[in-house]
Amino acid sequence: MAMSNVQPLLLLVASLFFLPALHGAIDFEYCGKNGNDYGNVNRIEISQNPSVGPEESSSLTIYVYGSASKNITVGTLVYVTFKDGEFTGLLKTYNLCDVSACNTEAEIEAGTNFLLTLPEVLYVGFDEVTILTFFT
Repeated sequence: MAMSNVQPLLLLVASLFFLPALHGAIDFEYCGKNGNDYGNVNRIEISQNPSVGPEESSSLTIYVYGSASKNITVGTLVYVTFKDGEFTGLLKTYNLCDVSACNTEAEIEAGTNFLLTLPEVLYVGFDEVTILTFFT
């Protein structure tokens, strides 16, 4: 999946070594090991949503806590992807204002803390690496 023409605002690699536990904060690291120019993620929490029936797939809600060092504009998309070896797959796409406290006239301003609530992410059973990517 080539995204070479899209400017990334924030790239976070969350190492989910204990995903089956699905409780509490998760260890994570950045691709570049030093964060990025648009902000920092302080912690990630994951909670499992209950299944409705035996045929229902389990889903997760991912909470991303961070601080913005640059404005993150309205219209930014949040992609939740997973990586298993060389394969990367898309799990869910969100509009920034659907998962944060921003509205159609405001953005996440530089110097502020933010919380992104990413609901209904399908649990696919890969427990090594999940990538959260933000694009405008």
